[in-house]
Amino acid sequence: MTRRERMLILLRGAATLFVAMGLGRFAFTALLPAMQSGVGFSDADAGLMASLNLAGYLAGVFLAGRAGPAMRLRLFRLGLVVAVLCIAGMGVDLGLWVWDLLRLAAGISSGFLFVLATAFVFERGATTGPTGAALHFAGVGTGIALTGLTAQFVADWRIGWAVLGLVAVVLAVPAWGVPGAAVRAAGPSVAAPRLRWTPVFVLLVAAYALEGLGYIVTGTFLVAILRRLPETAPLAPLAWVLAGLAAIPSPLVWTRIAHRFGAWASLTVAYVVQAIGIFAALSGSPAAALLSAVSYGFTFIGITGVSIALATRLQPGAAARATALITIGYGIGQVIGPWAAGLVATGSSGFALPLVGAGTVVAVSALLSAAGHLVANRKTGG
Repeated sequence: MTRRERMLILLRGAATLFVAMGLGRFAFTALLPAMQSGVGFSDADAGLMASLNLAGYLAGVFLAGRAGPAMRLRLFRLGLVVAVLCIAGMGVDLGLWVWDLLRLAAGISSGFLFVLATAFVFERGATTGPTGAALHFAGVGTGIALTGLTAQFVADWRIGWAVLGLVAVVLAVPAWGVPGAAVRAAGPSVAAPRLRWTPVFVLLVAAYALEGLGYIVTGTFLVAILRRLPETAPLAPLAWVLAGLAAIPSPLVWTRIAHRFGAWASLTVAYVVQAIGIFAALSGSPAAALLSAVSYGFTFIGITGVSIALATRLQPGAAARATALITIGYGIGQVIGPWAAGLVATGSSGFALPLVGAGTVVAVSALLSAAGHLVANRKTGG
């Protein structure tokens, strides 16, 4: 494979994640304040829409992981079409229940696309070390940055969704070719070994599940939170742009830190940085608001990459099962987080309590990762 061919595959993969995650999941965060202002639905309604999207994502990940070779191409292209339709459809005011269905369908499609696009890119041999993988995952952060720019310069949320829908249509063209030639299973399938519930694996699963519960509060409501404070309202879209830009190098940076200092140390530091950013959003300071956005973008994708890589090392021969398990725990946390935060914010007239809860949960993830570091070092005698 030539360098040009490898780069083309990576760019097609990045375009897919741009549509599926950057737009399909995170455009809702950027455009939520304008939607609430224009339509008048509550934080609880917004939290339900976000939770439905994440429940759909969890279902999509599960189904894509179980799909056979003949089904994967169909699911991928179905997911791409559905993602484009859902992004454009959010710009039409057809009632909350229709938006609920669109967010659910968008979640399912993003689950399909994230799992299958990543599998196709890796199976075609396009990733050579962390740099290649980082380019593929950079589509997420680039999409987030575009949604922030759209919210900054497009006042009407309907037009904002229409613009992003048009971008999704354009990027769906190169994304369509991610699978390339049909990827066939090599040889008969062999049952993977059972998972070994070692102390370090339990700590990893628990820390990553709590991360899903904590980080998603910022990921869903950060722009809305900043919009409501006079000091930070003008910075809200810019903050989301910065979150997206910070997310672009995140997988590469945290993977290299893990290579140099160990995965547990990398995760501990990343969780601490993210928790500080969540708590910073409570201050109402413009500088703290930007810090919160940057720390969120800079950590959440990197944590995912390092956690999945560590899970596969802790479960040799059962990488798929280990990845699926920690993703399910993370996904359940993501489903609960926005719904619970929306309810608490509606009942308490603000997001102070949800932010305190989210920051505390992520701080516990840091403690669990530090414990994992100690247990792993004791086991190896290091």
